[in-house]
Amino acid sequence: MRGRDCIYRRKNRKGLTARIRIEGQYRYGTFDTKAHAEAWLQQERAEAAEAKALGLPVLAQKTSFKRCATAWLRSLKATKTPKTIAGYSSIVKAVLVPAFGDRLIHEISVIDIDDFVAKRGDAGVKPATINRNLTVLSQIFKRAKRRRVVRQDPTIDVKRTREEIDDGCYLDGEAEARLFAALPPWLQVPVLLALETGLRASEIAALTRRDVDLRRSLVTVRKSKNKQPRHVELTSRLHDALAMHLKTIPRGATSLFFHPDGRAFDVGVYRPDWESAVNRAEVSPLRFHDLRHACGTRLAEGGAPPAVIKAVLGHKTMDATLRYIRHMPADLSRNAARYLQAARDLRDAASG
Repeated sequence: MRGRDCIYRRKNRKGLTARIRIEGQYRYGTFDTKAHAEAWLQQERAEAAEAKALGLPVLAQKTSFKRCATAWLRSLKATKTPKTIAGYSSIVKAVLVPAFGDRLIHEISVIDIDDFVAKRGDAGVKPATINRNLTVLSQIFKRAKRRRVVRQDPTIDVKRTREEIDDGCYLDGEAEARLFAALPPWLQVPVLLALETGLRASEIAALTRRDVDLRRSLVTVRKSKNKQPRHVELTSRLHDALAMHLKTIPRGATSLFFHPDGRAFDVGVYRPDWESAVNRAEVSPLRFHDLRHACGTRLAEGGAPPAVIKAVLGHKTMDATLRYIRHMPADLSRNAARYLQAARDLRDAASG
């Protein structure tokens, strides 16, 4: 026995438990005999000494990528929704484990990840999808680093793939008119809300009557993707539509929008009617999320600064906002002189 290493018998348990402390963390093993327990302790000490000599974290000697990925998924249960976890789990099981699987996580290098990105690109995978794969991969490595299984996250040095926005999903005025003509009545106000506020479908699904303030012409998003509430101003068209809609909601309703059969607005509820309307309006492959893109684009076309668009869409970073803005006005920079002159006029008025 050495230091805090020990072998003991736990009450009401069969066999012996061996304990060893390595790099501040305890490791345990259960054995039938004392000889087996002592052999395990000796092996653990030898592997720890070997890892130290190589400059590696001790736990890296035995930890596979798959094990780290599985542990990362388990750690999400306290902070992420089941839907989000399911999405991450799909990426891990279908993409990352087949690529890195049983390899020891500390052996995965920047070159390996560059090869992974290149193969995904050669297979025709979209840049946005590859970037999401890298984001999940990075989260797995970051957790492994916090657990001292690896010394660094190799994804930091991997350049993200440039994402090209598909202009085919842009919704112009004529396409919008056809879409609303094809929509069933119950879905028209949620679609208008998404188009004129940029709210995500999940944010619309979480709205209640108290989130709509017609007097101040505001809608409050309390449950957002980035966990930050925000207020979005209503256009006159949307204000009038919501005023009429609120009269139809029964008292005590837990949601703002409902299917005629009584189900609350959600992806599985609106999708059949949405896809049917998109096909009839001949605006396929328009997604519901593209309404959010259209909102950002229209704000830009109207001259709204990127900071305003960022606030409306509820993004944490400006990079995320710029990816949503399409069809930027070609003469947008010509407004710079007008903005500067307006600022000068304000300063002159204040000093005068």
